Amino acid sequence: MGPAARLTTRQTVLLFCLPALAALAFSLLHAAWLPLGDDWLLIESFDRLAFFDALLVKTGLSDGLRFRPMTRGHVWIEQNLFGLGFATSKAIGLVYLGLTGSALGLLLSHWRLPFRLVLSGALLFVFQPSLAELHGWASTRVDLMASFFGLFALWLCVKRRLLLSCICFFAAFAAKESSWPLLCLCPALAWVDRRTGREVLLQTLPAVIALICFLIWKWLQVGALLPKLAAHDAIPLWVRIKGYIAVLDPMLVNPLSSAAQGGLLPLFSWTWLLSLLALCFIPLMQIRSQRFGSSSVTDRDWRYLCRLAPVLVIGFVLTLALTFGVPPQANLSGARLWFLPSAFFVALLLLASRPSFLVVPGIAALFLLHANLAPYREANQRMEVVLERLAIEVPARQNAIRIRGLEQVHGPVPLFILMNVAYMERFTSTVPEDRPLLTLEGTAPEIEAALDKRWREFMLHEKRKILDLVWDKQGGRLIER
Repeated sequence: MGPAARLTTRQTVLLFCLPALAALAFSLLHAAWLPLGDDWLLIESFDRLAFFDALLVKTGLSDGLRFRPMTRGHVWIEQNLFGLGFATSKAIGLVYLGLTGSALGLLLSHWRLPFRLVLSGALLFVFQPSLAELHGWASTRVDLMASFFGLFALWLCVKRRLLLSCICFFAAFAAKESSWPLLCLCPALAWVDRRTGREVLLQTLPAVIALICFLIWKWLQVGALLPKLAAHDAIPLWVRIKGYIAVLDPMLVNPLSSAAQGGLLPLFSWTWLLSLLALCFIPLMQIRSQRFGSSSVTDRDWRYLCRLAPVLVIGFVLTLALTFGVPPQANLSGARLWFLPSAFFVALLLLASRPSFLVVPGIAALFLLHANLAPYREANQRMEVVLERLAIEVPARQNAIRIRGLEQVHGPVPLFILMNVAYMERFTSTVPEDRPLLTLEGTAPEIEAALDKRWREFMLHEKRKILDLVWDKQGGRLIER
């Protein structure tokens, strides 16, 4: 069988630019450009940390020893060397989302799929309706960078560009541990391409070297390699298996968030389901008839695809395994965990498909994704209300502002949680109490009372007028008391 066709310069530029530009353009519709939840810790607070301190954010034992220096260092450089703000950092994350689709497209091209199908598949992967978290929440950068560098490293690996492959594997492993299983796919993909035993070893070596180097670095920085997963160890195996299987529901059967609203949304959800089921049955019909009804299939070796399909299944299972069988939520929170596995899922659907088959599921995906992002748009509006008031009151320093009862989450969206600490510390002066006092909904009364007593004593001593505001959760506004 002949080698895969080389992409032209025009095709390469289109493959790298279109998914990223499409992700950025789509984001303008939901306009969630303010920090939410962990964004305050992982992005908005990095301008107050030294570089090596930023690399160690959330690496303690209680945080699961999450040593992810690639992502942390990337964000620190954006803010401290280039002076980029949150909105730009969010845009960079969306570019990585598009580039991950491009990296998948490069692999699809290597696997002999025609370019139109490659480009359509990359866009379908980027706009999967169940992955609203990746479009609406900037802190998913860890998943985006790990997936992009991991898939790109696999492509470099099958192209036998071993040094660049090793560098990208290291970047993926240092971005998030979810990319580690990709090492096992290196020999499997070499087998698909019918490499010799020596070539299989050479193709696997870059990932092995990259992982060993990263683990040594992690040991030196954190003092341990793997966290103790006592909570996960207590989960019975059959419960985990049910959790793994349940992930197929939002990916294939029902990618509609319980927080989304709209009369026609069930229709689009059914359209998505039936379209993807049709894509699943196409290979079965091809095997039964032993005929290749279009040039998009006849140009490919069916035996090659039959070798590739089980490898893609293995890739899906291995990358999904690191979710520990946590079942998906009805509101699609936690969807970032199956972003990398979904790359192999989408690739499986495309093996015997045609570009025209992706038009209907693509349209349904855009409508569903826009609906699933509704809670992010609402959360963004609520964050804007509070930030605008703080922007007025804090610089003036005439009032001591206190806001009580801020929502920790809004549906599937982490909202004011962590924002209270990060924002208050941003206005810290020589006296630590000289800053806004923000308390979250559900704060323990004794903790709130102790903070309130100390804060009020200082403000009264400074003869500052106390502006007492309460967050109206239903109306999404601040009420003065």
